[in-house]
Amino acid sequence: MSSENAAFYYDLAPSSMTSFSDKYICTFEICQNNTSFDSSWGFLKHLFDIHRIAVNNVEDVLPFLQEYIDYYKCKGIDSFEGEITILGAGPAGNDLILRNELHKEKLDKLLHRQEEERIETKARQCLFCKKVFTNKRSYVRHMYIEHSFNIGAPDNIVLFDDFMSLLKKKLDENYVELKKEINLNDEQEILSEKETWEDWWDNSKEAQTLSLFGQRYFDTPFDAIMEVKDEFKFDIKEFVIAKGLDVYERIKLINYIRRKTSELSCITCNTKFKNSDTLKDHYCNTNHIFLLEKDNFVSSEFLYPILADDPLLWYVDELFGDC
Repeated sequence: MSSENAAFYYDLAPSSMTSFSDKYICTFEICQNNTSFDSSWGFLKHLFDIHRIAVNNVEDVLPFLQEYIDYYKCKGIDSFEGEITILGAGPAGNDLILRNELHKEKLDKLLHRQEEERIETKARQCLFCKKVFTNKRSYVRHMYIEHSFNIGAPDNIVLFDDFMSLLKKKLDENYVELKKEINLNDEQEILSEKETWEDWWDNSKEAQTLSLFGQRYFDTPFDAIMEVKDEFKFDIKEFVIAKGLDVYERIKLINYIRRKTSELSCITCNTKFKNSDTLKDHYCNTNHIFLLEKDNFVSSEFLYPILADDPLLWYVDELFGDC
């Protein structure tokens, strides 16, 4: 790699370049207080811009970048004001041996850590509910069975907690974006109602399922779905089949109905009522519940749960089968 190609390469290198460490530290004497970086790209760019040091075939050394740079620093490589020093650009020889040794050392550490993680017991809370597990396999199995969230075989995942922290961060970012789309005026209007969501959500009944159109609690989500059919003659499963709703649209449907019920509003005409009994009477005396269309709940805001730990969302596949 020539000096010109090195400069071109680092100018175009993506800021999303994979990082294998939480922190990279430049220990060259010119950098006071051991300048640190949160990404491999930031570290590499610093080495190039400040120390005129580039790395040939840099993707090969990313897993052990810190150790690789530290080795050459100890060998006397230092800052240069002019010509660019390109590590690993000469004859294969010693640099290739170094890379192989660092690679083996890194792999040995990961394998050792993997064995430790297979037998360790550590409390971890599910990413989607409040259940806590001390066994990694049970933890992963729970998320797969209960939440249809598959991260693969747990024994094949190394640095498990780091991996789960990254997943949680990504999920949280997704929910934040969805929440931004929610109309704040609607939220304020909900809170101003005399009968708010908090008023009729009893934490002591957390394991039960709240009715979609009222205040009753049921032992199972299946009973809650049957109540809709028995009390309101509205077969949600038939509705899902008729409209061809996929799993995300089913989630939106449930959350939409939850939202309108918490607002004491009709799901189609949006008329507000004083309490849940008058809302129920409205549904029973009109055909409005049967006028529901996909357009009513098309917004992505309804992917965000209205009710925390809603059993209807946990069992959305089982409730509606393969329809």
